[in-house]
Amino acid sequence: ELIFPKDVSEELIKTSANFRSKNRIPTLTYFYQKNQTSLSRCSQPLAGISRSRSKEDEELIEYFRKNSQSEKFIIYDCRPMTNAYGN
Repeated sequence: ELIFPKDVSEELIKTSANFRSKNRIPTLTYFYQKNQTSLSRCSQPLAGISRSRSKEDEELIEYFRKNSQSEKFIIYDCRPMTNAYGN
């Protein structure tokens, strides 16, 4: 089961998936009800050397940020530093 903020359209999800490696879209992975914090995951974007961006992918991430109950919204990149800078 994939969980998204309620106002996210299916079209936005599909477009965002096309911008992610192996179509792995951002989705809720864990929700801690006690303090209303969440953990979401996705694969790396396919920006590459051209530095292309996806307005739809950024919009989907923004939905996650807006629906976060935490004061902070942190994005971690778990790739090795060299890979992250190269991509």
